[in-house]
Amino acid sequence: MVQINELENNNEDYVYKKISSCQKYELTDETIVVGGHTLHRIKALRSFSDVRKGELGGYVESKMNLSSMFDAWVYNEAKVYGYAEVCHNAKIYDNAKIYGNAVVSGKAKVYGNVNVNGKSEILDEAKIYGNAQISHNVILRDNAEVFDEATITDKAEVFGDAKISGNVVISDMAKVYDKAEVYGEAKVSGRSEIYDNAKVSGNVNIHDNAEIFGKAKVYDYAKIYGYAEVFGKAKVYGKAEVYGEATISGRAEVYGEAVVSGSQLVQGDDSISY
Repeated sequence: MVQINELENNNEDYVYKKISSCQKYELTDETIVVGGHTLHRIKALRSFSDVRKGELGGYVESKMNLSSMFDAWVYNEAKVYGYAEVCHNAKIYDNAKIYGNAVVSGKAKVYGNVNVNGKSEILDEAKIYGNAQISHNVILRDNAEVFDEATITDKAEVFGDAKISGNVVISDMAKVYDKAEVYGEAKVSGRSEIYDNAKVSGNVNIHDNAEIFGKAKVYDYAKIYGYAEVFGKAKVYGKAEVYGEATISGRAEVYGEAVVSGSQLVQGDDSISY
């Protein structure tokens, strides 16, 4: 019986030591309060990736906010709290904040003054930086990049090699993907999709199930909405409006104050301006 007890004790010691050796950081006594949450600065207990043993990191509310597995880390003055989680090989830098129920995983990087919250997911090798704001169930994945003052919210998705910058707002289940770029002051919402190599810029407003794809360009103060499609190498610019189920394709150009609506089709080398 003594031998069994000794064996059990030895096993418990082994398990404890094994668990302890897996822990890559500890919560220090240095604390700050953010939004009513008390956060602790973290300290590395072993070397991994570009982090050295004894190095101080950013702040977390509890150990549920940062995984001890793989190389995930919170650097500088970055903060992770609430039910948010940083895991796998994700990196959070500078003054970035991850909170709510947000998840940052894979090899994703978040830095600058970015805020990520809600149930948003930042996955794979996605990057967010500058002063970008991510909220309310957003998904960013693959090699997507969001930066400057851009806002992604309300179940929007950005993926592939898409880039979002400037003061752009992507919202309300809109999707931007492939190698599409949206920049300037553009707004994309209402389940609209921008994809392939399309470029959207200026003060454009795209909403209500519109689609921009191929190598199409939409810029200036143009408005595309209501199931309209712009694709091929088409261009829509100036103060032009395209809506209903209208289609602009080929090398067609719609500009000035032109209005294309209903089931109207503008294609080939057609040009419309009013």
